[in-house]
Amino acid sequence: MLASHQNKRLEFYEHIGILYYAIASSDNTVRTEELTAVKNLVEKYWLPFEAEIHESNSKESVYILDTFKKLQTSKVWNSDDCYTRFINYKEQHVTLFTNSVRALLLKTASKIAVSFASTNKSELILLAKLSIDLKKES
Repeated sequence: MLASHQNKRLEFYEHIGILYYAIASSDNTVRTEELTAVKNLVEKYWLPFEAEIHESNSKESVYILDTFKKLQTSKVWNSDDCYTRFINYKEQHVTLFTNSVRALLLKTASKIAVSFASTNKSELILLAKLSIDLKKES
């Protein structure tokens, strides 16, 4: 049972990594600054959030960064594919996306988008779409 619960959490963080890759790659380029931003934002926001929610120091949320790096290296999926995959996951696991999770997702995604110079048009469009999609219940 514990392994199953842990796998579900890892899958959750994997899909957050997929979302953040979609944001960073929306202009067809992932810059070093965006990778650094993901790393720093996971440490700043997701590790403390995870410790509060799961009441442990498991640090499973680093899987966000691991997934991001794998996608960046493999370049198998484009931004649209990643975004669609995240939204499909969200729609299948609505209960995981509490108000605080949705707010943290959007806050972190916005900070990733501005990590290189400023937010470009592709990122702005995807952030607006994310904001709308996160408000949907299913």
